[in-house]
Amino acid sequence: EKKDFTFWLLTALLFVLVIVSVRLLHPQAICGDTAMYLLCGRLILAGQSPYDQFIDLNPPLINYLNVVPALLADLLHCPLTIAGIMVMAAVTALSVAVTALVLRLASQKLGLSFALLGAPVILSLAVFSAFLGIDYGQREHLIALLFFPFFFMRWLTWRLAASQSQSQSQSSSAGQHWLLKAFIGTAFGLALSLKPYVIIFPLLLELYWLVRYRTWRSLLSIEMLTVFVVPLIYLAWSQFLFVG
Repeated sequence: EKKDFTFWLLTALLFVLVIVSVRLLHPQAICGDTAMYLLCGRLILAGQSPYDQFIDLNPPLINYLNVVPALLADLLHCPLTIAGIMVMAAVTALSVAVTALVLRLASQKLGLSFALLGAPVILSLAVFSAFLGIDYGQREHLIALLFFPFFFMRWLTWRLAASQSQSQSQSSSAGQHWLLKAFIGTAFGLALSLKPYVIIFPLLLELYWLVRYRTWRSLLSIEMLTVFVVPLIYLAWSQFLFVG
């Protein structure tokens, strides 16, 4: 099982590397919105403030997130578009790795084969970015990448909570993964803050699982708590930004 996990994870990460290598050959293939936000990140890095020195009609989080590729471009002395591609590749690799960890945990808890459960998912996630064209790096791209680990963690949480054969030791074992759950919830909470209206989709999934499994316990899991705390913190920070 460990060899299967390692093999499929490395294969998926290899796909990510190949795809980003091809995209780096054509850095000019970029959406106007993505290019604009990269520039906004550079302006913030230079000390300017959104809604003051430059104007954008969207919430400010995406501008501040693009400080990361702007900083990377300065450190590597490379074009901003190249840095943006590299950062999105890193996010893709992280999404693949975290999703693989969740599905490995699921295969252990549910007695399933990782090769059958996890491999198709992480390979699909790895090649997902190859089909985006100029939409690579858009906010929707980032939201999708961060949704995958959250979705499978929520699926696993519901399955374990609803299992009639779940013992106390299994519950304690699941609790040992609180750091992974908190990271996944925090990451997707950040993604939800980019476009808050997309929250309707995970809410519909939660409603479906609630109706199917008929237990409230899963709604109080760590990833659910963190996924809502992050947007609340972001909202409070945004109000401070606007007042300032």
